[in-house]
Amino acid sequence: MENKSELPIRIASGLWLACFVVSFVMSAITPPTGDMYFRGLNRLLVLLAWQFAAFLAAITSGVLTFRRKDRISRGLKRIGFAPLIVSGLCVAGVAILVMYMRF
Repeated sequence: MENKSELPIRIASGLWLACFVVSFVMSAITPPTGDMYFRGLNRLLVLLAWQFAAFLAAITSGVLTFRRKDRISRGLKRIGFAPLIVSGLCVAGVAILVMYMRF
């Protein structure tokens, strides 16, 4: 039987995974709108909205894992911290790309 402290971490990590995958799927199936330079900008906004939701779920997963780190297994710690690491790397990658394109 699972420990009671495991379930919230698994739910938050599962929610992150769902939002992360949905962000790419929804961005791909959203038809581009707009004219000239702004054509397709709505697809980027859909991607960023779902990625923001995924980032919030990743923060929740990381906080829950950190607060329960003494009571959970090493594998569950990896499951709990992985969304935060992946989302953090995505945010850092976008920030680096923006800085590179700016200068």
